Amino acid sequence: MIKWICLLLIFCTCLARADESETLSLDSTETSEKPAETSTVKVSKPKVTRTRLKYHDWAFGPITWQEDIKATRTPYTTPIQMQSVGLRAAYSYNRFFSTSWRYHHSTEFAFGNIKGQGTIPQIQDVLRDQAWFMGTYSPGLMVRTSPVSEVGFGLPLSYRYIKWHLQKDSNFAMDRGSSFSAGVSGTYVNRFTSHSSLQIMVQQQHMWNTVMWALAYSYIF
Repeated sequence: MIKWICLLLIFCTCLARADESETLSLDSTETSEKPAETSTVKVSKPKVTRTRLKYHDWAFGPITWQEDIKATRTPYTTPIQMQSVGLRAAYSYNRFFSTSWRYHHSTEFAFGNIKGQGTIPQIQDVLRDQAWFMGTYSPGLMVRTSPVSEVGFGLPLSYRYIKWHLQKDSNFAMDRGSSFSAGVSGTYVNRFTSHSSLQIMVQQQHMWNTVMWALAYSYIF
């Protein structure tokens, strides 16, 4: 009887050891099957600054020039050097066709006063506070020379009306009361912000034989 009890204890011990070894092998298998943890590194994308392909802007500022205008008191004729000063407003449509080049179409309106005085004994009339009005259409090209500056040129076509106030029955007349002119202009732009800039323009008008100077503050919208 004792012999059979000893055999049963030995058999149970062998079963327990077999179960323990099987559990250890399963644990090692699960550990080996777990995938290795990988670290994820987030890479921030660089910000890309996009240039607007087209935009509109308004420009406001003074304009001035000197011009010789023919004065007549029969039978004498002489040119009088006239000084014009006024204000100019311009609306422009702009479109880039490359990273640096853009073309523009500008419509301008200006008004002001013109004054002068005859220099020969027969014509010594003094002209003051003579009002003028001018409209201009100008296509052109601009090129970016730096992140904040541009230079370019335009082809202005202008119409001007001068409202001469002359003394009646004085036998005195002034030319170019209503006239057209075409020319070429050069423009420099310096930007302060993404929406505002300073413009300097020099314009040669061939029919009027004069050089116009204009300064303007421009706002992009």
